[in-house]
Amino acid sequence: EEAFECLKLALSIRRELGDTNGEAQTAIGLATGYLYVHGPGEDALRYMQLAVDLLRPAGATSMHAAALNNLGEVYFGLGNLTAAEECYVEARDICSQVEGHVEGHVLHNLGRVYQLQHRPGEAVASYVDALRKHRASGALFGEAMTLKHLGETYAETRDFESARTSLVAALRIFE
Repeated sequence: EEAFECLKLALSIRRELGDTNGEAQTAIGLATGYLYVHGPGEDALRYMQLAVDLLRPAGATSMHAAALNNLGEVYFGLGNLTAAEECYVEARDICSQVEGHVEGHVLHNLGRVYQLQHRPGEAVASYVDALRKHRASGALFGEAMTLKHLGETYAETRDFESARTSLVAALRIFE
């Protein structure tokens, strides 16, 4: 709890200084801390939404896409798949305009939403795009997690050969 109080103090100092990016970064830190310590809830949602609102006027930036992706994670954790999807779609659209490593994570998370909404075709397409982005950026953990979820989606559609191929590839990376 002491760390949260320090971050809240930093947030107010950055606000006083007019450091919008610093304020947004601190809000992301607070939200992430609440998400990991207390799970998805009002505090995580409030601070991540604050970060998104602070970054929105700057337009398409990697940090804005990351904040939207993280806000989607909070909504996903709360079970609000519609709001999560909206965040991931907006983040994906921003990623198409800027360079960065965020896009693979956004596409992977969007695939998870589609998978839970029983939209396997869209889930597979999103996972395949995420896989391409993770491989291009060298993000092995992202690649492995995407292969795992891709394999699960293939299994749900009874495409067991593709499921086995994806899951074995994920396992090789995890080893």
